[in-house]
This record gives sequence, structure tokens and C-alpha cells, in this order.
Amino acid sequence: MVRASTLPFREECIRYGADIAFTEEVIDRKILDSVEERLNDGTVLFKTEKSDTRAVHFNPAGKNETTIQLGTADDILAAKAALKTIDYVSEVNINMGCPKSFSIQGGMGAALLSSPDRATAIVRSLRNDVPVDIPVTCKIRFIGDNDDKMVERTSEFISGLINAGADAVTVHMRTVPMRPREPAIWTSFADLIKALPSDHAKVPIIANGDFFTRSAISLFRQQVDNELEGSGRTWSNSVMIARGALYNPSIFSKGGSLPIEQVMNDFVSCCEKYNEPPVAVKWTVAQTMDQSKQFCTYRRIKTGMKKIRHGEPIKFFRERIQTAKTMQDIRDGISPDIAIKKCRFD
Repeated sequence: MVRASTLPFREECIRYGADIAFTEEVIDRKILDSVEERLNDGTVLFKTEKSDTRAVHFNPAGKNETTIQLGTADDILAAKAALKTIDYVSEVNINMGCPKSFSIQGGMGAALLSSPDRATAIVRSLRNDVPVDIPVTCKIRFIGDNDDKMVERTSEFISGLINAGADAVTVHMRTVPMRPREPAIWTSFADLIKALPSDHAKVPIIANGDFFTRSAISLFRQQVDNELEGSGRTWSNSVMIARGALYNPSIFSKGGSLPIEQVMNDFVSCCEKYNEPPVAVKWTVAQTMDQSKQFCTYRRIKTGMKKIRHGEPIKFFRERIQTAKTMQDIRDGISPDIAIKKCRFD
């Protein structure tokens, strides 16, 4: 969720019903190289002193719903970075699952899955230095290949994290080589719960991967409950939603997802409230738009005597977003009515 989980996006997810929202992954050194600036709207912006780029943006009023997600490969730097943001978050999470090259090459993210000693040292350092009322958590992936040893390896790694002081662990139900187009391995989650030592049973293990609708979440929960029945084990019944929230943050609403146009307009309004740079807003809106069936599949717009062919609308809207320079341009780009008035097709 790098580039996506900005303050306005997190605020919208919370407004729709998310219990807690993670910041984008922030590298420990970037936080340590940053200075705090309290803005006129009451929020606090961490930005690097040398390049004046944004590191992370907090709303102190949302402390109880905010988790700082750290990219780190060093126990001392991790603790220092966490303590620098501690006034604005209610949880510190270490990203141990990111498969991107920039993260792995720095010994961060998924690289920690093959360095259990380093991973546990980071957790131990954070747990020793961070106030006891602030949970220290980790986000990992299934370890190794999708084979008979995968659950055993992952269980052993989680046990090490818990022994080091982790208060909860989220499992992205894919292995490191797996890409998003490959289905998450839902069937192994219950096996993982059963494989953990009994004295770790009370530590929440949270599921992540392919939760794009509330019905999918219900299906997964029922599947896990059925597989755990009679085993004497229970689970946290908690899930983390990433891309599903990016595609439509109203997925958190118990009343059901809202129309994507309304969701995007509300998001843009929140970005305006917090003076989010248009370039960052454009990227998030484009991700939402690209994945929305309302834009990709069902949108058919009449323009004069002609009708845009099936499948063309998303290209039309994407081009408008790419060329947007202001927040009003972005609003125009996601509004079919305004787009029709301003454009003519041959």
C-alpha cells in the first residue's frame, strides 16, 4: 500500500468502518531524517529535512485508529523510528512481507523471512523500548514454496516472533514469489492456526489476501471456522484488507459498498481538506478507477449521436486523470457528466 495509505485514505477507511488503518510502509531512516511540522489543520507532517519530501502524515485525533508500518532491517533504528512517531499511533507494525526489490535489497520486508534472528531482534528491541500499552505487531507471508513444509516453516517463524514479544501477526496468504494475480492460499490458514504451539493460541493471527468483497470475507471466516471445528483451536476472526480497500474503501461499511463515484468524490474532498498533493491523489484515484467494474465494465456514456464502445470508458477517464494538474481537474476527470460536456468524440 505504498503511495496509497496516505492520511486522507486512512481517514476514509476509518469513516467507513475499519477498526484500524496502517500507514504506508515508511523506512526507519526516512522517519529519523525527518522533521515534524504541525500544520494549520492540526495534523502533523513528517518530511525529510534535506529533500523536503513527505515521509508520513498523521492526524493526532486519529491516534487510536492509526498503526505506523515500518520498513526496517535494524533493531536499533526500528526502535528509534517508532519512538519518534509514538505520540500519533496506537500500534507499531514491522513489514516482513513486502516482496519489492527495493525492500528486499535493503534487508527489509520479505528478506526478514529468511533472517529469523534479525526479525526477532527487531521485535525484541521494539517491545523493550515502546510503551507496553502500544502493541508491536508483524506482517509476514507464508514461507517457502506452497508445499508440505510451508505451514511448518511459517508456524516456526511466527513462534519466534511471539517469543520475542510480538502481540499479533498478520499473514498475507501468499509466498514471496507469488504475484497478486495468483490466488491467495486460503486453505492453509486453518492448518497454520492448528500448527502453532498451544501456548501461543491467544495471540491474534490475522488473515490477509484476496478480500475484495464483504461476501468473500464471510466465506473465508466460515471456511476457517469449519476447518477448526473439533480441533480445540479458535482464531481472531480478524482480517486485513489491502487492495480491496484501495479499489473501494467503502468495503468496510457494514451496509455494503457505496457507488464508486461517491466514494472517489468523498476521497478527493478529504484530500482537499488535508492539502494532499494532486500527484499523490491522481495515483490513488487511478488505482480505484482501474479496478472498478462500474468504470471498467458497466459504464456506457452517450455523447451526442454516438455511444462510446464497450470497454472504452476506462481509457477515457484514465487519460483525464493522467493529465490532471489540480484537484478540480481530478474531480472533472471522475465525473462522467462534466467529461461529456467538455469532450467530443469523432
